[in-house]
Amino acid sequence: MSEHARVGPVSRAAAALLAGGRASLASGAVLAVVLIVAIPLLVPNNYRLYAFVNGAVQLIAVLGLNVLVGHAGLISLGTAAFAMVGAYTVALTHAHWDWPFAAGSALAVVVCAVVGLVTGMPALKLGPFAVAAISLAYLSVATSLLLLWSGLTGGGDGLPVRASDLDLNLLWTLLAGLAAVLYVLARNVIRSPLGRAMRVARLSRPLAESLGVAPARVRLTAFVLASALAGLSGSFYPMINGRTTPEPFSIALSVLVLLMVILGGEGRISGPLLGVVAMVLIPIGLSTVFAEGGQASTLTYGVILLLTVLLVPRGLAGLIRGLLERLARPVTRQASPEPAATLELEVRSEPVGLRVSGLAKSIGGVRALVDASLDAAPGTVHGLIGPNGSGKTTFLNCVSGALRPDTGTVELGGTPLTGAAFRRVRAGLSRTFQAPQLMVDETALENVVHGADVHRRASHLAYVFRLPSARAEARARRVEARAWLDTVGVGHLADERAGGLPAGAQRLVEIARVLATEPRIVLLDEPAAGLSGPETDELAAVVRRVRAAGVTVVIVEHDVDLIMALCDRVTVLDRGSVIAEGTPAEVRRDPAVVAAYLGGEPAVPGAGS
Repeated sequence: MSEHARVGPVSRAAAALLAGGRASLASGAVLAVVLIVAIPLLVPNNYRLYAFVNGAVQLIAVLGLNVLVGHAGLISLGTAAFAMVGAYTVALTHAHWDWPFAAGSALAVVVCAVVGLVTGMPALKLGPFAVAAISLAYLSVATSLLLLWSGLTGGGDGLPVRASDLDLNLLWTLLAGLAAVLYVLARNVIRSPLGRAMRVARLSRPLAESLGVAPARVRLTAFVLASALAGLSGSFYPMINGRTTPEPFSIALSVLVLLMVILGGEGRISGPLLGVVAMVLIPIGLSTVFAEGGQASTLTYGVILLLTVLLVPRGLAGLIRGLLERLARPVTRQASPEPAATLELEVRSEPVGLRVSGLAKSIGGVRALVDASLDAAPGTVHGLIGPNGSGKTTFLNCVSGALRPDTGTVELGGTPLTGAAFRRVRAGLSRTFQAPQLMVDETALENVVHGADVHRRASHLAYVFRLPSARAEARARRVEARAWLDTVGVGHLADERAGGLPAGAQRLVEIARVLATEPRIVLLDEPAAGLSGPETDELAAVVRRVRAAGVTVVIVEHDVDLIMALCDRVTVLDRGSVIAEGTPAEVRRDPAVVAAYLGGEPAVPGAGS
């Protein structure tokens, strides 16, 4: 009997859902159609059906905010402001120019996207925490403008818009269907290179830039997307309710939408849907128990939400996923990996060298680097050593673009490297960090895919709509990522969660991710830190293979034996200045190096300098 037969249908269904492939998408589409058709039959009460209609509209805004909060790491309290702009865009075009609701909604999306772009740029420059306060101020400004321009907007009395003539059942079908389509598109965004770029930017700006991601750009994209969807959500208010006033678009709406994101499970694909369903069903249930409403229902509502947040910190989606993983565990252990052959390192272009001249950098009044230079020959391993505080990591940060030096130049193959770190990655210079920076909740394979994304060819829209070019590229990137893991010797760990891997394996996964960027120069910052003897030997073997492929490696390391055995030439820093440079044997005998770093008799004044 096969493994699939032994675990039973429940586990197989759970595994399919967790896989998130075409089968689960098709199953979800069928389920969505069934629910959309069935809900009007199951909920004949117009009041309750109206609640479901509002829930479908709110889901549109929640989808955008989930991308912003759960993936880009930004909290916005301005959802109500953009929803109000969207509502009044439709109300104005309908009341003054008799536009159809559909045309008004399309214009609302464009208007809110532009407003989000214009307002998001200055807000994001102040940092992620400032976005919440500034976006809340947008609501106050938008409300004040609507009240002041009473001749155009009707002021506090609002605009007399005639609601849609569509039957409530048909209105539900149309809006729920649109929400379902947008749910799929939001899912595609999350799983695309853009979604991965948002998550890595949320984790660490230096890491994002080291993978060719422009953090400010992807965060602004997330803010614009959330603004546009909030505007689309608000644009349906005149269609449903008729007269449009500022009153429904208060801070309470922003908090409600944010609560739906948190309750459902921020960052999770199914989180928005679960959060909205919960927030629609709980009031309906409470109105049934407490027919007269009042303080009792309000208290119960608050207690339910508080207990959910306290007992299910990962949200409802996290709770359900945990249960499904337990059911699917026997299947996932036996799952076959995607086919991949070991990707042998090959010289893809002529090896290039790295020349750094006259770097100087002061940090907080301390001169971290003083006229530091390094010349790494093409296709060699060049060591950079020195005592703690000598400026080694600062040197790497200046070379990689993470820090801007006060003076000095960096050349890759004779071509000057300037600009931000993400631009240098695209030019062929990649790096690792002292402590491996991995997406700990993602698999080793998914971490390496982040590196391969720098070579994306298909457009973001192609990924959003899952066009053939994007699907083919996504499959190729996963096969390539698995091959890079095989190349560094950890292919068997491809489907393991990165946060659960031992230190040596994490380091090799990080190197595989760097290789996936197809670099010409690699900067390794203390790669052997925390590794055992066998792990260090394995690391050295990988570095030698990288050198043999024509990639130039600059390695900062405190393991002197590793440096002496691995490097072709070594540069020694002390107090931000170069005190020696040469072959490993020459550096080991240099009196200045012995005195400053290796230990021994004090150097004769002036010797070796």
